[in-house]
Amino acid sequence: MEALLVIPLIVCLVAIIKPLPQLWLPSRKRAALGALGFFVVIGVVANAKEDAETPASAAPATYPPQAATATPRQQPLPPPQPTRQAPPVQQATVNISAGQLHRAYKANELQADQTYKDKILSVTGVIEKVGKDPVHGNPVVHLKAGIEFIEFLQCHFEDDDLPTLSTLRAGQTARVEGRCMGFDSIWSSVILKNCRVNGKSQ
Repeated sequence: MEALLVIPLIVCLVAIIKPLPQLWLPSRKRAALGALGFFVVIGVVANAKEDAETPASAAPATYPPQAATATPRQQPLPPPQPTRQAPPVQQATVNISAGQLHRAYKANELQADQTYKDKILSVTGVIEKVGKDPVHGNPVVHLKAGIEFIEFLQCHFEDDDLPTLSTLRAGQTARVEGRCMGFDSIWSSVILKNCRVNGKSQ
């Protein structure tokens, strides 16, 4: 649009400058007027070009620049706690009395290990004591294995078995199932672990 307005302006300046020789002006003045008209035309054209290149509307800058709003970071949820599952109940492979098992180990420990160790045994005996293991603190039941007070089997239980063990009394006959761990030379007794009560007398 600005370029169209420049064209008539140039025509008018040429019409003014052209008859100047007829005004009988000195040659120096005519040259000065011609140069002045030339620079005026150049200035008008340059100004029109600059206006054409300038954007019509520019978004005003905001000072100071606004800081971006930080989005609050969500904390990750804690991982779910694993639930404790009860060990699967295994079937006993050998039925034996507490006295027979104790005598087998006293007679030949190596042969008894080959026969009973790491197997699930169902052992029947008279309860001598219901208490806690002095080292680990877990529930333990002693079954009489002979006439001597030091001849007994150690049957180790978990804390989950406390409701059942609380009903046992010394002198009762009980059937206990557990995994045979062999002979403990310190206690001079056979050790059964992961035990459960599978029957008892009244």
